[in-house]
Amino acid sequence: MRNSIINLMQVMAAALGLLLVLTGCQSPAPEMTGATLRLPAANGNLSDAETDHGLLIQVEPESTELIQGQPLAIDCLIINVGPSAIKLPSSPRVLITCIYPDGTRFFGVPENHGEVELLSSRQLKPGERVHQTLILDTQKLNQIGLLELRTLFTFAQMNQGRDRNAWLGRALSNGYGIQLVENSLIDSAPALSAISP
Repeated sequence: MRNSIINLMQVMAAALGLLLVLTGCQSPAPEMTGATLRLPAANGNLSDAETDHGLLIQVEPESTELIQGQPLAIDCLIINVGPSAIKLPSSPRVLITCIYPDGTRFFGVPENHGEVELLSSRQLKPGERVHQTLILDTQKLNQIGLLELRTLFTFAQMNQGRDRNAWLGRALSNGYGIQLVENSLIDSAPALSAISP
C-alpha cells in the first residue's frame, strides 16, 4: 500500500512539473505572493550547486552577456562526486529555471530536450563526468538585466521502466549570472510598409 501511495505521489508531482513546463510558467511577482527570492547579484558562476547522493550538476553558459532572442548554449557537466559508481538513467527530465531581476521566475525546457538522451544508462565511476550542451531559446525571456540561470535534472523510477538500479532523485545545478541585453537590431528596425502602384 505504501509503495502505491508513493508511486501515485511521484506521478502527481511529475504531472504538475510537466504542466508547469508546457505552459511556460512564470512565478507571480513577490508583491502578489508575499514571498521573496534572492535576487540575481553577480555575473558568472555562483558555485552553489546541490549534491544529491553523489551526483553534482555544473552549468556554464557560453557567455556572461546575451542578446535577447539569440539562443544560449549552456555547457552542463554531470559529475559523480561520491565514493562509488552511479548508474545514470538514459532519459532525464531537464528544466531550466531563470530568476529575473524583480525576483519572478521563468521555467522552460531546453530547445534540444529530445536530444538529451545523455547517458545511455551508463555507469559513472567516482570522479567521472558526462558533458551535455543544452540550448535555451531566449525569446521567451521577457526581462532585460541580470538573470540567474540554473538547471534541474530529475530522474524518476517511472521513466526507467524495469531498471531499478538507476539513480533516482533530483539534482540542481549551480547558479550562473547572465546579463540579458536588448536586441537593438530588432528594436531599431524600420517598419515595412507597402507602396501601391
